[in-house]
Amino acid sequence: MKKVLLVGGVGAGKSTFRQRLLAEPIEYAKTQALELFGQVVDSPGEYWEGGRFWHALQTTSCDVDVVALLLDPTTTARIPAGFASCLSCPVIGVVTKSALATPRQLETARARLSQEGIDSVLVVDSVSGEGFESVREVLCLE
Repeated sequence: MKKVLLVGGVGAGKSTFRQRLLAEPIEYAKTQALELFGQVVDSPGEYWEGGRFWHALQTTSCDVDVVALLLDPTTTARIPAGFASCLSCPVIGVVTKSALATPRQLETARARLSQEGIDSVLVVDSVSGEGFESVREVLCLE
């Protein structure tokens, strides 16, 4: 499996995504710092939203194979312009919480990630596991 850094805002679903990806029980978890779980680095949403810790995400991107930028389509969370281009490795977009979003919200989230130069955008629901076949292919799990 490729080593992956999960980034996104508070509540974007990074920890739930990690739990599904690693076949762990789905439990609420608030990430307080960069945490390594095998080949997955989970980051706090505050690192993404505050801007003060972007350097930590940029530095960590030097030690992974891919960054997964997670976006909750039911929110209007901002994506900093050009952030993906500042990272040292490829970035994939992951639209989370697909079961909670309308088709229009899903399409808008896909478009927002694409506008930031992210070519590969996946849509998942971490609770049900929908869309994880594609995630496993991209991260070489199958």
